[in-house]
Amino acid sequence: MFYAIIEKVSEIGLSLIQSVGYPGIFLVSFLENVFTPIPSEAIIPFAGILVSQGQFNLVLVVLAATIGSIVGAYVFYGLGYWMGSERFRAFIIKWGKYIFVSESDVDRAEEWFEKYEDWAVLICRVIPLVRSFISIPAGYVKMPLLKFTVLTGIGTAVWSTFLVYLGIIYGDNYETITPLFRKGDIVVAGILAVVVVVFLYKKLKSRRSTQNT
Repeated sequence: MFYAIIEKVSEIGLSLIQSVGYPGIFLVSFLENVFTPIPSEAIIPFAGILVSQGQFNLVLVVLAATIGSIVGAYVFYGLGYWMGSERFRAFIIKWGKYIFVSESDVDRAEEWFEKYEDWAVLICRVIPLVRSFISIPAGYVKMPLLKFTVLTGIGTAVWSTFLVYLGIIYGDNYETITPLFRKGDIVVAGILAVVVVVFLYKKLKSRRSTQNT
């Protein structure tokens, strides 16, 4: 049932991109950040196919996807900023099921942010299951909007470029790789999480060593 809904939403997203072009990419990217089950992995590569066919411009596709994601990220950032941790958590407990956001999702994002702060906003934008929710704790602590925008924009641009190139490389066969995203999100997230943790650990260790000298 759940995957049937996701597939239907994906079909609508594909039709939207094909019919209205760049505004459709913007809208799909925006909605993916607000309504988390919308899978950018199954939609944005389609824009890459259109790039390979000469119908879309690569830079404009990535730009539209990035701006849409940034604007969408403002929603959770704004809610976190306005409501604070306790009120937002109460909101998710009551209403989260309607937008497929659970309290554990919030917990995961908070844990990442508490450990890695600014780096979390940047790197989590390319990690499945986490990228949308990392905006919440950034709002809690009232991270400067410009810094949040820059970090979110960089991470999102990297992710969007990757997805677009998948479409360019795989062409009409890109649908053969979308099930791998759906079934492998948790695995991918785990692998990336390990890589990120090792990287951040070394970064923090280096910073502390510098401060102690």
